[in-house]
Order: sequence, then C-alpha cells, then structure tokens
Amino acid sequence: MKPFCKRLKNAQKVYKIAPMIENVVHNFASLHPFFVHFPIAFLFAYSFFAFARVLITNPEIKNAFWEAERVSLIVAFLSIFPAFFAGDTLAERLGETRAIELHESFASALVFFVFLIFAIYFAESIWRFAKSRAKDFGAENVFLFFERVLKLHVIFKAFAKARACTFAISFFAILIFVLVSFLGALGAGIAHGQKADFFVEFVYTLFGF
Repeated sequence: MKPFCKRLKNAQKVYKIAPMIENVVHNFASLHPFFVHFPIAFLFAYSFFAFARVLITNPEIKNAFWEAERVSLIVAFLSIFPAFFAGDTLAERLGETRAIELHESFASALVFFVFLIFAIYFAESIWRFAKSRAKDFGAENVFLFFERVLKLHVIFKAFAKARACTFAISFFAILIFVLVSFLGALGAGIAHGQKADFFVEFVYTLFGF
C-alpha cells in the first residue's frame, strides 16, 4: 500500500509541476521577438566591420575594426541560440505555415553559418586555452590524442587561411547580411503582415506569396 501511495503522491507532484513547465515554455516562446533583436543587430555589425576591414588600408583602423568584428561575432553567437530555440517553440505553438517553415529554414542556415564562422575565428584559441588548463590537471594527453585523430592541425591551418583570405571574409560578411535581412523580413511578415514595409513585401513576393 505504501509504495502505491508514494507513486500517487509523485504523480500528483508531476501533475502540479506540468502546468508550471508549460507556462515557462509559453513565456519563453513569447520572448522570441525580444531575443531576436540582439543577434540581428550584432550580425549586421559583424557584416559591416568584416566587409569594411577588407576595404580599409589604414592599419590602426583595420585593427580596430578587427576587434569590433570579433566582439560583434561573440555577442551574436551567444545571443543567437536563445532566439533560435524561443522561435522554434513559438513556431510549434503557432502551427506550421509556409512562411514559418521558410523562416525556420533561414534561421537554421543562419545558425549553421554563424557557428562555422565562430569556429573559424575562435576554435583554435578555445582549444589551446582548454589544452593549457588540461595540462594543470594532467589531462594534456587526451587533447594530444584528439589532435592526432581529428587532424586538428590541418583544420586550424585551414581556419587561419580563411581568416586571412579577403574573398572568404567578404563572402561570409555578405552571406550573413543577406541571411539576416531575409530572415528578419520573413519574421516581420509573420508578426506584422506581408506588407509591413517595402522590403518585407519584396521578400514575400520573391518567394511567391
């Protein structure tokens, strides 16, 4: 009898907690319009600084833009995930429409490329920092093993070339700018209607809405 009563009490607890969890998820999804402005702003900033850095010849300004570019990318990388998951939760609540599906596709592509660019810029630094910390705990051999197995020296060399390549920098800057612009227009159309402004209307017309 006691085990049954215990299970019953546990079930009652879960029954009480479930609405609370549902409420948290609901509120989290509702914050998508708030979250999304941070990655949009900082990705636009990243695109501007990256593209401008290619055109500028003054070394001091170039270095300043390089630092601004890196900071913008870090903030965008950190803020894009809550925006993405809140949007995904909100999409489930609103139901799948063609506009929402297209918006999700652009969001997934954007997250992928932001993750890739972040890796190109910072993966080697993060790895070397983690490796130096692991050395303090006698776990450096684990990092050395993965370096050999995954050929990380080859990957990091390719990343370094990409960071120094004018074409790669320009390509990523333009790509991110286009993805964010289209993603924002699709989101604005979902929230405010397909004729919210001329660019939103243009994007929706372009995709045959």
